[in-house]
Amino acid sequence: MFKLLKEGQVDSWAGGVMVRELEWGITYDTLAEAYRKMIDAKKTVVPVVENGFFKGMLSLENIGRYFMIHSIQKEEENAV
Repeated sequence: MFKLLKEGQVDSWAGGVMVRELEWGITYDTLAEAYRKMIDAKKTVVPVVENGFFKGMLSLENIGRYFMIHSIQKEEENAV
């Protein structure tokens, strides 16, 4: 869809460009597993699907923020 918008094709129907079958979801993966899958697939954003239902999106930025916050918390715990 972003490609169509970039090309100025804003008159296309969403249903005409959407994909019903999602390539893969990561509901039960750890963030580390999801990160590896995303890097291997060259994806920056992936859908999270549970029992065939869309739950949300996960981005490499989300994962990076989580690990950054997690490492800061670990450092604070170790300092105490």
